[in-house]
Order: sequence, then structure tokens, then C-alpha cells
Amino acid sequence: MSGFIPPAACMELQSLGILPIASDMRSIEHLKYTPAPDIVHEAAGHAPLLVQPDFARYLRQYAEVAKKAIISHEDIALYEAIRVLSDCKENPHSTPEQVQEAEQNLSLVAKSVSHVSEASELGRMNWWTAEYGLIGSLDSPKILGAGLLSSVGESKTCLDPAVKKIPLSVECVKMAYDITEPQPQLFVARDFNHLTEVLDAQAARMAFRRGGRQSLDQIIKAKTVNTVQLDSGLQISGILKEYILVQGASSRWIMEIHCPATFSFMDPPSFPTKTRSSQDILEVIIPTVMAFQLGLFEAKLNCFLLGTIRSGVNSELDGKGNT
Repeated sequence: MSGFIPPAACMELQSLGILPIASDMRSIEHLKYTPAPDIVHEAAGHAPLLVQPDFARYLRQYAEVAKKAIISHEDIALYEAIRVLSDCKENPHSTPEQVQEAEQNLSLVAKSVSHVSEASELGRMNWWTAEYGLIGSLDSPKILGAGLLSSVGESKTCLDPAVKKIPLSVECVKMAYDITEPQPQLFVARDFNHLTEVLDAQAARMAFRRGGRQSLDQIIKAKTVNTVQLDSGLQISGILKEYILVQGASSRWIMEIHCPATFSFMDPPSFPTKTRSSQDILEVIIPTVMAFQLGLFEAKLNCFLLGTIRSGVNSELDGKGNT
């Protein structure tokens, strides 16, 4: 394939153990560092380390977690701006004016980003491990990242004492980076298992693990299609705009979800599949769909979903965020 692919597609392939390969070759002007992924980066950087079982396992686990990260509309705009600039720089027919215009657009989009999303944090973790990570001791680390391995210049300079070496921790997701410049600091993993430990620490504080109101607030801020899962097992996908908890004999959540919306059902562990019938499932789904249809009629292109929280399973909504 050519150049960048959408993050969601890349993570889906990686979680399945598939490495997407860029078919382009860097130009002579970008021999030391290419602004776009190319076959040298894939073949000399990513591919060789995949034979290491622990690292290959980490990459698949990372992709599984990254697929569930909440991505914001700002992330999508930033990805598009980076992709356009990358393709423009590598296109031999691009004029200086076109490159300058793409650079200015990227600068404007980057400045408009208002918050760091879960997807952005997972992107930083990937950068400081699989792309620009080191492994071993702080005094004598080895190169791990594909971005370093495929860079003629930085594969040498990254080991210089002038480049600060930091022990890898979950706090690496707070460290931003500039893809156009050599990195002034790099993170060092103790070993391959250390990568998984840091990934688990990050996953534990993400919306799909925490649930609750804080996760719903993240989804609203993202302004993208996400999935909310009730403790009954009902899953609703759409763009969440607002939610209200109605207290009473049984707590109810009213959620405003903008269409298009989809519904699915997953049996949680509390309700074993073998003891449930199709009638049990319909008793949960049918009232929800009726509420959805009524809301669609009254609010035109908005849908209002009424979900009941089952007592004895969770005390509050189990909000799940998925891209």
C-alpha cells in the first residue's frame, strides 16, 4: 500500500497479526529520513523484530488496546493533515508552494487540538516503543524501534550520550514528539515483558476498562462514533451528545445519541449464555428500540435511548469507548 493508512485500519490489521507494508521507496533527497512510510522502513525496521515472540505478542496486544481507544474528531483532522503533507513531500511533482500550503495547514490543525485523547496517548506509546524505543540497560541500550533501525543517521546518533535515556514507564504517553526532528530523548524498556507491563498500566486507566460517567464525558468530548455498553449487555453505537441519570425506584439513563446508530447485544459473565433464551434478549432490546424509534420521530435525526441499569450487576452505567 502507499503511504499512511488510517489508524483504525492499521490497528485492526496488527491485532490480526498482519503487517501492512508500504510499497513506496524513499527518494534520494530523503535517504536519511523519509517523511512517509516506505518499504525500507517496513523491511529494515518492523519486519526483522517480528520473529521475536514476546515483541510480536506485545504488538498484537497493543493493537487490541489501541482499537478500543477513544479517538477524537481532532485526531482525525490531524491524521489527514499529516497524510497530505507526507504525500506532498514525497511526490516529485509537488511544487514548493504546495508543500508550504500543506505545512501551514498542518500547523493550523495541530494548534487547534484542544485535548490529548486516548488515541493520541496510545500513539505516543507506539512512537516511544515500536518506532523510537530502546531496550536493555540505560548505560548500554540496544535499538528496538523501527524508526531508528531504518534511519541511516539516527540509528547511530540515538546511542550518543547527548540523547537523554529515560526508563520506560506509562508516563511516556505524556511526552509529545516531533516527527520532523531527531528525538532529544528516548525511552528504554528493561526487556520485552516490560513493554507489556507498561501497556497494561495504560489500559487500566482507559474508558473501556473504567466505565462510568468519566468515560461518557470523554466520548462526548471526542464527537466521534463510539460504543456505550450497559450492564445488561446492550451495546449502542453512535455519537453521544448528552446523558441524564433519572433517579427512582430503578435508575434509568437517558442518552441522546445522534444517528446513524446501531444496536447489538453481548452476554456479560453475570448472565451465562446457556441459561438465557432469545425471549430474554428480546425483553431487553425491544423496549430500547421502541424508545429509539419514538426519539427518532420526535427529534428528527437524533435518537433518545432509554436504558435500565440492572441492580446487582453494576451500580452505575458501564460506559465503554471504542473506535
